[in-house]
Formats: sequence, C-alpha cells, structure tokens
Amino acid sequence: MEKIKEYELNEQLDHIAYMFNVRTKGKKYENFIVNAIYTKVGNPNLMPVTQQYVRNPNDSRKYYLLDLYFPQIKFGVEIDEGQHLSKLHQIGDKERDENIKTAIECDVYRIPIVDKLTGKKRSYTEICNDIDSVVEIIKQKIDAQVSVTWVTNEEKKRNLGLVKNGQGTFDIADDITYSSITEIYNICGGCRRTGEDAKSLQKCGHKLNSRYYLWVPTLTIDNKGQLKGEDQDKDVKTAEPKYNNYLIEDGKKIREVNNGPQGWENLSENHCRVVFMRMKDMYGRSCIKFIGVFKYTQWSQKECIHERIATKIKISDLLPENKQS
Repeated sequence: MEKIKEYELNEQLDHIAYMFNVRTKGKKYENFIVNAIYTKVGNPNLMPVTQQYVRNPNDSRKYYLLDLYFPQIKFGVEIDEGQHLSKLHQIGDKERDENIKTAIECDVYRIPIVDKLTGKKRSYTEICNDIDSVVEIIKQKIDAQVSVTWVTNEEKKRNLGLVKNGQGTFDIADDITYSSITEIYNICGGCRRTGEDAKSLQKCGHKLNSRYYLWVPTLTIDNKGQLKGEDQDKDVKTAEPKYNNYLIEDGKKIREVNNGPQGWENLSENHCRVVFMRMKDMYGRSCIKFIGVFKYTQWSQKECIHERIATKIKISDLLPENKQS
C-alpha cells in the first residue's frame, strides 16, 4: 500500500480542526452536537462540513448555511435553538429543508435545543438521544454505500492524471485547487521552476499554444465558497492597477475594465482563455482554482466581456504544438 504523504495527513487534520473549531466558534450548543455526532460515528473516511453554503434554488440572491453536512452520503443536521419555536419560523424551516433537498439532494435531520411544547431547554439526556439517532442514520447510510472514502486534494490530482503532462482534464466539478501558476503551467506541458512565473504568467496571461492562453487574474471568492458578483466591488477587484476584473452572473462571465491608455493584451478572437482564480482555501492558504474556459464576446476601448464557453477542457488540447500527438 502506498505510503500516505504528510501533507495529505495535514489536509485531513486541518479540515477537521477548521470545521469543528473555527466555523462553530462561539456556537456552544452547535459545537457540542456536531463534535459529538462526528466522534460517535467514528469513521475517519467520512468528511464533515459545517456551515455548508447552499444557494436557494428559487432565488439565487439568497442562501442557507447548513449546520452540519456530510457530502458523501448527502445528509445534513440542523441544530434548532429558541428562535425556531415560533410558528412562522417553523414554516420557514420546512421551506428551508425542502429548498436544501432540492438544491443538493440532501436529507435534513433537526435537533431542537428547546422543547416545542414547554418552551424550556431540553435535558442533556434528551439531546444525547437525538445525537444517537442521527449517528445511527449516518451509519446506515454509510453501510448502504459501496464505499465512503475521504479523498484529499493531492489524491484527486493523481487519480485524474493531473500530475503528468498531457493527461487528465481540468474540470470545475472536480473542485481541485493548485498551489501555484508554475504547477498549472507544468501540467500544461511547460517546464518552469517555482519563482520564475510571477511576471510572465501573472500579468495578463501566458500563451499555451495557438488556440489557448492561460490566465490567472487575482480574484477572490467569499468565505462561503461562492463566486462574488460585481455588486461587491471591494471584494472582487484585482490588485493590478491597469485592469480591474469582475466575475459576474455567478462566474459565467468576466468583465475586464481597462483603467489606462494601454490597449488590450492577448485579446484575439482566435484564442480562448483557460482561467484559474487566485483565492484562499477554507484554511486561509493561498491557492488557485480552475473556473472555466472563456472567450471574449464584446469589447470597447474601456471594457471587455469574456463569456464562459466550457466548464472543462482536456489538458492534451493545452499542450504546445510540438508536444501534441
């Protein structure tokens, strides 16, 4: 069996520590319950997510935060405190659960802190009984699957062939992050050492071949893991003074604004841009993530619109012509 690398162990450990400490900090009942559930399940291959962002399927401007979510088995847990007692809130909770189920096909189990009939806080034993019920459901769901495996980011790359030139596919759905532009460039058939990429790759893009440019603008996502729109200007502007780039329409388009007298760089109707976004992962570490293949659809002296034309692309298409078979 292949030896597990230290960074993979750290990734799993960091994930657990972040989910059960940082994201639930200051939420005493929620923190106790989500920790108790995960500990009692006792399966190291089960990946927990706390405060899971779920977009409302009926209104893209709204979202929910699911207290505890297990994506591998599509099961969520909500911890209801006193405010959930009102009739209006209960109606809202029902609608919320239905919307979450529609959005991510997830069953939701609710654990109340306060008794609905008496209005008093439930006992430790009663809440523990609910925890045990949730744990039993989770174990049944795990048993019903062929396997539940925690796959780290580096394992995903290896499994998809993203560590060798010309193999694999960049795909938004894979939810993989990269450590640097150098790593991406080398995967695409280049040969560059760390530290050499700052100027040539960061400025506006790097020509991969006659059809594609690699573009890594300095953009951000919010702490829910969702792409920001242009209405949050202070969060989505690039740090570059010459150009400002905005993700609009939920990341389906990029609006590039020219702030100076200079012309457009690497703007050609014969080229598409393979776009990666600079971001922070959930642990606050800098990384880069693929957000699609874009091509400009309209432009003026001051503004250019790039529209996403694909959410995945074969890496063999990005190799220099002399390396393509």
